[in-house]
Amino acid sequence: FPLDAPKPRTLLLTLNKYLAGVVFQHRSAASLLRELKRNGELRQICGFDPLRGAAAVPNEHNMSRFVRNVIELEPMIHQMFDSLVRTATTLLPTLGQALAFDGKALPSYSTGRRNRRTGQASDTDAAHGTKTYQGVHEDGTPRQKVMRWFGYQLHLIVDSHHELPVAYEVMKANASEVTRLLPMVE
Repeated sequence: FPLDAPKPRTLLLTLNKYLAGVVFQHRSAASLLRELKRNGELRQICGFDPLRGAAAVPNEHNMSRFVRNVIELEPMIHQMFDSLVRTATTLLPTLGQALAFDGKALPSYSTGRRNRRTGQASDTDAAHGTKTYQGVHEDGTPRQKVMRWFGYQLHLIVDSHHELPVAYEVMKANASEVTRLLPMVE
């Protein structure tokens, strides 16, 4: 790590915190921080020191500073992930034999609306996305659920036997999952 980069443990703790925010569908950083301060088990799962209690949870300023660091260190994070997958492949010879692919909506903390005064959107990299789920009710009638969000989409390939990710990409919410599978496999 460069001298001014966050320490590896700090990076891991904060990544865990963000993953928890996605898994538990917190719509804002403040909501996630409140949950972490309230929920000791979640703090422990994320790797925060259980002896420090709620004091182990960073404040909003530190979270936003971390996001800036992650953006700057994105190439290094990709290298770390690839290295971990290569290591896992040598330790688990069957890794990669049973793969699953899916996409997950990652809403932006921005509303997607333009600032009336400046005319600029607060998150210019995000886009509007739609995902449709179809199925059949127990009584045989068709059902459909349409989900809309502003933000991004995580495309993930996972080894379904070992339950480990082997490839990922984050794209604008309007990126099609169907067109991303083959490029990701390659």
